[in-house]
Amino acid sequence: MNRLLGRLALVGFFVSLVVHLLTFAGVDVSSRFPYVWLLHAGFFFVWIPFVLLSGKGFQMRRLAIGEIMSGFPTWASVITGAMFAYAILNFFLCDRLMGGGNANIVDGQYVLASHGRFLARLTQSEYHLHKAYELRIFSGTWLVFYSIPGVFFLFWQEPASALDGSIK
Repeated sequence: MNRLLGRLALVGFFVSLVVHLLTFAGVDVSSRFPYVWLLHAGFFFVWIPFVLLSGKGFQMRRLAIGEIMSGFPTWASVITGAMFAYAILNFFLCDRLMGGGNANIVDGQYVLASHGRFLARLTQSEYHLHKAYELRIFSGTWLVFYSIPGVFFLFWQEPASALDGSIK
């Protein structure tokens, strides 16, 4: 079961990565393929089992993220940490690029709005670029939420310190 969940998570990760990279080319993937948003719901299929199964033995004591990461291979810990930092940076950079609003179509016109307040008119190409920025925020987060369970289910090893009972 762990292998299946790990492979499913890695498929989600790689699809999210392709979507994420396409946004850098200004591609509004969500307009061309609206089902891309299923990736947002899809990570729950691997994240929930990850949370439930990251208990330790029969004690079902939840492992802290540090304990989980200590069971990752070194390369996976480095990549996961870097991806987490990237996701945070990506969020703030895209939020800035989006100008504090979301692209919408109101009365047949492309607009930038925030909480129902009009901010600016957009051209069709600006609208699609803003939609790409929105998707970039989400896909950057999906990368983290797919990669951690993927690495956990495929590569996690009980840390040596846990085997001798020193993790309390």
